Amino acid sequence: MQKVIPQDGLRRLINTTKIHYHLSMYTQQDLQTKILAIDEKIESGVTSTSVDGTTVAISIAELRTERDRLNTMLDQYRKRRPTTATIYLA
Repeated sequence: MQKVIPQDGLRRLINTTKIHYHLSMYTQQDLQTKILAIDEKIESGVTSTSVDGTTVAISIAELRTERDRLNTMLDQYRKRRPTTATIYLA
């Protein structure tokens, strides 16, 4: 028997679930590019856009949280210590 989750409950479940990303998902350059693109959107101050009659609302707060998440991922790259030696155990 499948459990049916109402649409509002599903949104709450998705919004409250924390997702952990691995460092291999994005390169350091990809993260920097994404952060710069988000910064440009935030600085522009545009809150909605319309393309072919479809209007999309842009939440500045959501962009800021996404930027913060990407910054923490980028910080993980910066905190990694370089490998000083390798050991061959064969």
